[in-house]
Amino acid sequence: MKKLFLITIMLLTLSANAYNIDSVPVNYQVSYSPSLNVWSIDDISGDKIVLTKKKSSLDGNFSKYSYDTNEIRLNSNYEFIFDSKLIAVDNNNFKYYEIKYNNSKIEQSLLPSKDLQRIFPDAEIIKISDFSKGCYSIISGNTDKKILIYNDTDINLNKYEVNPPKSIVDSNIKGLIQLPKKGKIKIADNSNWRAKSFIIKVK
Repeated sequence: MKKLFLITIMLLTLSANAYNIDSVPVNYQVSYSPSLNVWSIDDISGDKIVLTKKKSSLDGNFSKYSYDTNEIRLNSNYEFIFDSKLIAVDNNNFKYYEIKYNNSKIEQSLLPSKDLQRIFPDAEIIKISDFSKGCYSIISGNTDKKILIYNDTDINLNKYEVNPPKSIVDSNIKGLIQLPKKGKIKIADNSNWRAKSFIIKVK
């Protein structure tokens, strides 16, 4: 069990290092300094708020954090620190948030696509609102190209999966996809053929 846990942490670290981010594993702590306005997985001296990450086995496997005598459930199931900011990924719905501490409360705000581009500079951000009649065409130029699916709409994609699954670059970030040189990627609710699908055509 201990060996499996260490392997999991190593995989998280390798994946994170590719994008200069620090993953927050379950049962780990993150610290926030109100005076410096920075988040860190390392200890911070002086005035700070310490949060401990937990994972809910119910309601979509979302992350929970406890701090002081409080507990909050986030709209995400994977978190990392980038540029001293705490970023949360909702893999169920392809949404991304910044977590902020404001007046003794934890708040979540949707991350703008321009901020996502800073985190994933080698990936093209594709918004759900960019799809025309469920389709989006892209030219790969026969080169390795990554995209990041960003749900900027109110469409519930909770049961949607990426097909083929092997195109997902990082299992912690379902929307980060490696495109084929030619072909298509389909984002669909595999349990409901009537549900709208989103198809990325690669030329």
